[in-house]
Amino acid sequence: ISRGKPVPKRIDKYVMAKCLNCGNIFPMLKRNLSSKNCRCAECILKNDFVKIDDKISKIVVTCHYGTFEYFVDTCNLDMVSQYKWRIAIKRRKMYLITGTPKKKTAIYLHQMIYGEEIPKGCTIDHNNCNEFDNTRQNLKCVTKAENAQNVSARFNNRLGVRGVWYNDNRKS
Repeated sequence: ISRGKPVPKRIDKYVMAKCLNCGNIFPMLKRNLSSKNCRCAECILKNDFVKIDDKISKIVVTCHYGTFEYFVDTCNLDMVSQYKWRIAIKRRKMYLITGTPKKKTAIYLHQMIYGEEIPKGCTIDHNNCNEFDNTRQNLKCVTKAENAQNVSARFNNRLGVRGVWYNDNRKS
């Protein structure tokens, strides 16, 4: 295995594959070997930083989920372009994260852009509830109780209104 990559623990379950995009040789699980997903990690996990205008820029993240665009202020583009970003799914939302949670170095994009010290018991909330819009004016510091008010109706809610439920046992 070349280029300083770690040797897999179960070498009998791996085969050397050639990336369809860049041509790199890399170890791949035999069960994942197919023509459509034969790409190395460098080609699957990609970040592109694009300046749209003087105010708004976007981070284009490509991963095995697909390609997604996250919007940031142009003044923050230099700061966020220093990091390798990946997508973390949290409560059915897709956030950008850098670092590793195990080493406790994980930083969410919206936390980095907010920039100020976050008080204990508070969290950063998106004003428009859109996790792809990480512009500074769209972020605010709220308590966890205030943030819980953004929750939509549950998937099994027949009435479509939060806090109201239908009583099946009640006789009209």
